[in-house]
This record gives sequence, structure tokens and C-alpha cells, in this order.
Amino acid sequence: MESPLRQYLEKLHNSRRARFHMPGHKGRGSLPPFDAAAPYDITEIAGADSLFEANGILAQSEQATAALYGSKATLWSAGGSTLCIQAMLALTCREGDLVLAVRNAHHAFVHAAILLGVRVRWMLPQSRDNGGLWGAVTAKEVEQALQTYPQAKAVWVTTPDYLGGMADVGAIARVCHRQGVKLLVDNAHGAYLLFTHRHPMQLGADLCCDSPHKTLPVLTGGAWLHLSQKVDYTPQQARQAMKLFGSTSPSYLILLSLEDCNRYLAGPGKEDFARFYQDMQHLRRRLAAGGIPLLPMEGDYAKLTLDAPAMGYTGEEITRYLDESRMDWEYADTRFVVLMLSPQNTAEELHALEQALLRLPKRTPLPQNHGPYSLPPRRMELRQAYFAPREEIPLEQALGRISAVAQSCCPPGVPVVMPGEEITQPVRKLLQNSGKFSLDVLK
Repeated sequence: MESPLRQYLEKLHNSRRARFHMPGHKGRGSLPPFDAAAPYDITEIAGADSLFEANGILAQSEQATAALYGSKATLWSAGGSTLCIQAMLALTCREGDLVLAVRNAHHAFVHAAILLGVRVRWMLPQSRDNGGLWGAVTAKEVEQALQTYPQAKAVWVTTPDYLGGMADVGAIARVCHRQGVKLLVDNAHGAYLLFTHRHPMQLGADLCCDSPHKTLPVLTGGAWLHLSQKVDYTPQQARQAMKLFGSTSPSYLILLSLEDCNRYLAGPGKEDFARFYQDMQHLRRRLAAGGIPLLPMEGDYAKLTLDAPAMGYTGEEITRYLDESRMDWEYADTRFVVLMLSPQNTAEELHALEQALLRLPKRTPLPQNHGPYSLPPRRMELRQAYFAPREEIPLEQALGRISAVAQSCCPPGVPVVMPGEEITQPVRKLLQNSGKFSLDVLK
């Protein structure tokens, strides 16, 4: 597979041309470890193309990504999936339009809806875990929501979710398309699902974002926005939507890593992930046999999510233990510990993780005191509440007040209360249990 961006950057580096343009380091690293990377850190000079008006080497490599995923177009982002999420909403909606979204939507979706003036009606999966937002919405639930809100312009689904749960994107897509509604999927954690034929672009999503930096060998901030073959949006329209929110100075180091990922996906990636899948299957079986409770693997096999209370621990206790074992984790709260793995983890690291978990002394499971989560009453639209006068008050005084912000406690980026929603006793308890002491509310 050709690598036009890499070829250009190598040629530029070898040319020894004087750089009378940004950035200020002029291609000369002055502090390690940036010395080797500095020559490739450029701005949008002649020949380097321009990300939001791409028609040269960047466009060529974007087309290569699109071919890998079977999309009509794939646009690169150096601003993570956040930029792609913003663009997806901007493409689909106008001010006042309504979107149906599963409640596990990331903060980036909420903030994009606020900025664009999009109204959101939330869906909670009926099979959700007691006391949390763990659980995937079903096609039937989406269909019921569309019957309640036939004016909806789109359905928003986050899958895989932060804990590794996955929705049936294919079934949901069929429901949406029967109703003439677009399906938008936040697939930030699932770029590698290309290899298992469970990627949203393979299952009928209209628009989808990936964060390959989460699971593939890409620098932090590298992301993709996919347009399906079915949508009538042009790549130029999508670029304009990204330009609305994106930086005019994208990192060429991130873009180079996205291009190199094309070669990885077309080359050793499939074999690497096939081997990784088998390794994870074996690891999960051995951990289960050793009494380590894991959330079920529903397709996102790059995650190990520990149910800490079922092991007799809190999540914080397990992470202290992992820290002592010289291991880092993705996320932890009182209940869950999320470990994200990839083929880049060595066999030695996987073995050490397995042994560390199996060495944990067995304890009696801790009681679960959470009540079932339900949506707080909505008193105002997101945008109206967010830009209204506010004040910060102690959380114990917030009962019955209207939240001015999105507040999360588990998992990261999943708000338990939104701007414009009333603070109920269950919500206040969830926030207190997560260590929140104050909250911005409407005056």
C-alpha cells in the first residue's frame, strides 16, 4: 500500500530545506524524546495538503482508509472522535431538530448538541444492569422510541460502550431505515472490529466515528469519520462540518500515524488480531476458572472488565494492587475496573496480568446497594439550561434543583444527570458515591 504522506515527509526531511514557516522548532528537536519526531512535525505548507480541504496526499490516504472499511468516504481527524462526533451531528441536524440517543452517549455528544441547539430524547436499555448504565439498547426499544418521537432526525448509539457491551447495530440499522431515520454510531472503541465483520460500516450505520488510537497502533488523537455508501452527504460537506469545530493546525505526526495504520490494517493487522482474539479467549477462560468475575465478552474482546465487588473488593482496592504490580489500567470506580488490551501487549505482560489477578486473595462478595437507575425529570432543553444563569452549591443542597451541566460518575463520559434535568435522590446518591461534593445548578 502506498504511503504518500510518509514519502512526502521523508523527502522534505532529506531535502534539508530552510523552514521559514511554522512550527517554531524548524524541524530540529531540542529536547528528547522529540528529536526524532521534530522533522516530521510540519504545518500545511505547499505539497503537504490541507486536512479540511484535502485534495492531495492526505486525500489519497483517506481514500485508502475508506477502501479498507468499505465506506463512501473516510475523513481523518487529529482531534479524536470528539471532532467526528461534532461533525456527525452538524451534518445531520439543524437547530431545533430532535435526536434519539442512548444514555451512554459521551460528553462530546452532549456538548455538540448544546452548541448546535439539537434537542435530545434519551433511551435507556430495559435490560440495564441494576444501579448503572451497563446494557445495550435493542432494536425493539429503538423502534418503540421512534414511534413515540416520529419527528426524530437520527438515532445515536454508542457501541462498544466503555465497559465492553455491544448493541446489535445491524438490527437497529434496519429499524432506522424502515422509518427513514439515519443511524449514527459512536464506535470510538471499536476500530478493530473490521476484522470480525462487526464494524458499524459493515452493519448498516449511516455515519460512524472510530478512534483507532484506542485499539490500533495510532498516536493519541487519531480518529476517522466514515460516511456510508447510502448517505447523500459529500466528503466536502463532511469536511465543512469538521472545519466548524476542528483546529486549523492538525498534527502531522498524528496524521502520519493514521496513514501508517492503513498499512497495518492491510498487512499484519488481521493476523495480529486473530491471534489476539484467541489469546483473549484463553485468558478469559483461565481467569474465570480461577474465580475472577468478568463482564461477559459481547464482541469487544479488547477489554477485560472486572466486577470488583463480586470479587470482594472495591475497584480502587484492585487498582492499588495493580499499581503495586507495576501495571496501569484504563478506568476504575467503586465497582468496575476496565483493562484495555491490544496485540501490542506482549505475552509476558498478559501472563503477568493473569498471575497478578489469580494471586488476589479470595474474599466474600460485597453487597450491591445501588438502586436501579432511571432518567431524571427533564425540565428544560440542554442548550437552554447550559447557557442559563447558574451557581455552584453543595451537593447535599441540590435535591430538586435543575442541573446546569452534565455530571458523570460511571463510566467516564456517561452523564447521570444532564443540563436541564432535576436532581433526584438517586442521582444525588450516585454523585455522592462517586466523590462529588458540589454541583452547578440553575439560579
